[in-house]
Amino acid sequence: MNEKYLFKLLQDMQLKNFTSNTCEDYYRFVKRFLDFTNKDAMSITYADIRKFIFYMKDHENKKASTINVYTAAIRFFFEYTLGYVWDSKKIPKMKRDRQLPIILTREQVNLLIDSMDNYKHKAITATMYSSGLRVSEVCHLRYEDIRRKQMMIHVPLSKNRQDRYTILSDRNLEILTEYWYRYNRPMGWLFPSTVM
Repeated sequence: MNEKYLFKLLQDMQLKNFTSNTCEDYYRFVKRFLDFTNKDAMSITYADIRKFIFYMKDHENKKASTINVYTAAIRFFFEYTLGYVWDSKKIPKMKRDRQLPIILTREQVNLLIDSMDNYKHKAITATMYSSGLRVSEVCHLRYEDIRRKQMMIHVPLSKNRQDRYTILSDRNLEILTEYWYRYNRPMGWLFPSTVM
């Protein structure tokens, strides 16, 4: 029933140059919402959206952060695909519970890194902790991204598709250098999946 709208949604997201992950998530979320309402997209109301949000909150115990992502997808669909004006007073953003993460001390991080037998895992973990990189960012590092002279790491196209630089500590450089020599001096991807 709503295939043409879902197809247009994909086109609209491509025009906005969303990442493929965002496109997949938004498509999935909007499709789930449309299936939940079982109505033609053009006849959906704010009451339908609220009903869906309460269903996710009360019956599926979804967290506020998850519901907010669903709401963002539905909002994009309403504004760009259907051409409706979105009223954020009718569908407010949910307030999230904010808990501080558990942070390891420097000594605990050093113990963790020193306890690893696999030197590739040691190099990956040291780079993540000392430079504050996400797993996906470490996986996409190339040999030339390690700027030894400047003691920096170039992080290409990180989460928001923006290049950035982060620090490279002396200890991390030592571990990366040892890893590089032990694992046949990889010149492309710094941590190729075949190197264990």
